[in-house]
Amino acid sequence: MSDKKMPLYQEIMKNIQDYIKSQSLEHGDVIPTEKTLSEKYKVSRVTVRKAISKLIDKEILYSVKGSGTYVAFPKFEHNLFKLQGFTEEMQPFHDSIKNEVSEFSLIKPNAQIQEILNISNDEKVYNIKRIRKLNGEALIIENAYIPFELFPDLSIEAMTKSKYGYLKEKGYAIKKE
Repeated sequence: MSDKKMPLYQEIMKNIQDYIKSQSLEHGDVIPTEKTLSEKYKVSRVTVRKAISKLIDKEILYSVKGSGTYVAFPKFEHNLFKLQGFTEEMQPFHDSIKNEVSEFSLIKPNAQIQEILNISNDEKVYNIKRIRKLNGEALIIENAYIPFELFPDLSIEAMTKSKYGYLKEKGYAIKKE
């Protein structure tokens, strides 16, 4: 087992991240200058610059030339092929997630949608468009087609919450075929 000490710039990276948390800094908030950080942590500006550069590479910070260095928007990736809803995946941000229903209509689906949903040409579907927001910022625009026959009581209110949660509540399980 090695007793090697963590490189100094990595310690400063951790310190900067701890500072962001302790000060409750959010997306767009400026962090102190290199000079201020080097004085605070008693290290060279070169070390601070490298730490900031690595945090920019990790998309934790971003820099605007001549303006400063800012806290970046939290990075996440949503796997569309994973059988987990966006709301569930974003659970750590739960209070900041909102679903805005921009369209909720009953339509006669085209042939492609009928085939995908395995429904006849006389069946109707809900066409639901939602804007998924985190902290008020649009992240995903979703367009879903849900068979009316399976969910005659579907409502706009239900779609402002978790779609997967609604389906589960109705006794359906999402499976990968």
